[in-house]
Parts: sequence; C-alpha cells; structure tokens
Amino acid sequence: MVTFSKADSSMLFFTTFISRTVDHIAMRKQKTQVKPQVNKETPSKQMTLLIILLIILCVLLLTISVQIFYQSKSFQSHRMYLRQSEPPIQSWMTVPVVATHYNISQNMLYQLLDVNNTLNEDKLTIATICKQHILNCTAIIDIMNSWIPR
Repeated sequence: MVTFSKADSSMLFFTTFISRTVDHIAMRKQKTQVKPQVNKETPSKQMTLLIILLIILCVLLLTISVQIFYQSKSFQSHRMYLRQSEPPIQSWMTVPVVATHYNISQNMLYQLLDVNNTLNEDKLTIATICKQHILNCTAIIDIMNSWIPR
C-alpha cells in the first residue's frame, strides 16, 4: 500500500483541483464559443433567384420566338407577292427591295423620295419615308410603277 504524507496529499488534491478546473473552463469555452451558423435561408434564396432568372429567360426566349415566327410569316407573304409576274410596287417595300426586284437604280429612288442613301433609310419602308418627309406616298408609288421596265 502506498502511503502519502500530508504534504503529498494536499499537493495531489491541488493538482487534481487545478486539472479539473482547467478542464471545466475548457468545456465551458467550447460550449460558449460562437459556432458558425449555417444560414439555411441562403440556399433557398439562391434557388429562388435561379428560378426567377430561368423564368425571365424562358419569357424572353418565348417572346423572341413569337416575334421571329410572325416576321417569317410576313416575309413569306412578301416573297409570295414578289414571285407574281410583274407585281406593282407597294408602300410596304423598302428601297433596296424595289431596286433589286424591279431593276431601278437606288439613287433614282432616293432622289424621288428626297432623302440621302443611308443604312437607316435602307431599312425603312417607302410608306415610312413618305410619312417622315411629308410626301404623297400614292403619287410616289405611281411614279415608281411607271419606271418599271416591262
């Protein structure tokens, strides 16, 4: 049997007390330490944003698709009109279409319409150019139709 002196036993008690106190303080620190909380709302917010972006993208694609569909139908009817034998010039035509299909110089057409030959004017219909420059569209189209070589 091991016997301890009074000094040894008080020293053992003191070291045990210190050891347990340090362990207790360490345990309290672990419990009270601020743990990084995982924000459970963040993934759902990200998912919501992703869904909203996908919906916007789908609406945008649908809008563009519908627009392309209607423009292709319009161009198809124009193409069918131009396939006729000697169709008259119409106000919905652009200057480049008239010049190409009817073999009339673009410069002559732009002089008749009293506008400069620019890229912007190339995209406009004859009716739009007439409205912008306050011209009699019917009279101008009659003049253009008289220039068609037959």
